[in-house]
Amino acid sequence: MIAPRFCLRRILVVLGVVAVTLCAAHRAARAQATRADSAGILYDAAQRLRVEGKQAAADALLDFILRRFGDTPVAVRVRAELSSRPAEPERSGRLELLAWGTIYGAWLGVAVPMATKATGTTPYGIGLILGGPLGYLASKAYADAARPTLGQARAMTLGFRWGTWQVAGWYGALQSGSASTEGVVTAMVVGGVGGMASAALYGRHRTVPVGVVTAASHGAYWGTWFGVMGLVLFDVKDNAALELVLAAGDAGLLTAAATAPRDITPGRVWLTTAAGLAGIAVGGGLDLIIQPNDAKMAAAIPTIASAIGLAVGVKLAKSAERSSMAPAPESSEATALLQMGEGGTRFGVPMPVPTFVPVGQRGVRRVYRPVLMVPLIAASF
Repeated sequence: MIAPRFCLRRILVVLGVVAVTLCAAHRAARAQATRADSAGILYDAAQRLRVEGKQAAADALLDFILRRFGDTPVAVRVRAELSSRPAEPERSGRLELLAWGTIYGAWLGVAVPMATKATGTTPYGIGLILGGPLGYLASKAYADAARPTLGQARAMTLGFRWGTWQVAGWYGALQSGSASTEGVVTAMVVGGVGGMASAALYGRHRTVPVGVVTAASHGAYWGTWFGVMGLVLFDVKDNAALELVLAAGDAGLLTAAATAPRDITPGRVWLTTAAGLAGIAVGGGLDLIIQPNDAKMAAAIPTIASAIGLAVGVKLAKSAERSSMAPAPESSEATALLQMGEGGTRFGVPMPVPTFVPVGQRGVRRVYRPVLMVPLIAASF
């Protein structure tokens, strides 16, 4: 009679374990259903906000659903909607173009009298009075007609800055030091207008990502920096010195524009540049400590340090951007008492989560009541 009693005891223990497991599974299913209801409420709120024209708030709710309720059917629906949504156009560059147009108009108010060898102060006074307003009106007329994106507007302002510097620089280099002031100013005006016009024509029928424009401008500046350092390292003198600096800047601009990813962000570019500037600071600090007697060595230290800083900055910016875009852990998995998944089973501290549960129905509308949910089991397969 011992064996039957022993078998019966084992059967009862197994049945007890099964009952506890089924109860826990039932609670987990109820918790999952509650999470689905919460996600559904948030989704309905997002739809109402979208109808009211508050797209930014609606998108914020959808992002919250994906981050906190990613394991619910509503999250699957949200992902499908977002993946099928056409890419939103870049925000307008109207204000930036108006600002730069006003500044450039004021510059032309002084540059044009200088280029035409105007005498007396009256032409310059008239130019200062009319330049800014005329620049604003001209840029406003173009912005109203072309409706440039932010990337197109920044490409135009980059064309203005880089065209002004490049045309004036090459003019001075080709004149072998005999260029007149009027000639240099004329070259600056022609280069600025030509650069803006070229950028406008280029972006007229193309998508110009603002991050790529930012990368191109920073590449131009860094190319110029390395060109200046090259003057000391390679003993470049006379007119060849200016030509080297100009060519190095062009090479930096073209290299950055060709190699930058299309989806690069301006923040990523700025972080890379910040690392490069930190490298220059470190190199300058080493120069102060070592105090090398050789001018080439003194120039080589910050040059190499800036190159290392840029290389580190590229990796650092890419990693920082990737981590900022990583989704947050699901709230149920992060706070459940028992967490089971592909990585194994582990225990956690259950934390109350505010949510809503259906308590009835009034006509065609469901009635919900706010509650605190304490997740006990979270499982993924």
